[in-house]
Amino acid sequence: MGFNIAIRRLLQKKLLRESEIWNEQESEGYPGLAIADEGWKWIDENETQFVLSRAEKKKDDVPF
Repeated sequence: MGFNIAIRRLLQKKLLRESEIWNEQESEGYPGLAIADEGWKWIDENETQFVLSRAEKKKDDVPF
């Protein structure tokens, strides 16, 4: 449910837009989402808030 609410809000704020995605292998389109120009503007203005890399895991790290 949280995902659906988030998508709805992003569409309302015009940060995302509905878009047709083209599948070249099947030669057909399907509905999808893309970042709108306003969304890219917001991302550029808030780039420092994103974690773009992480420390490399050691081979001995156990995920649980």
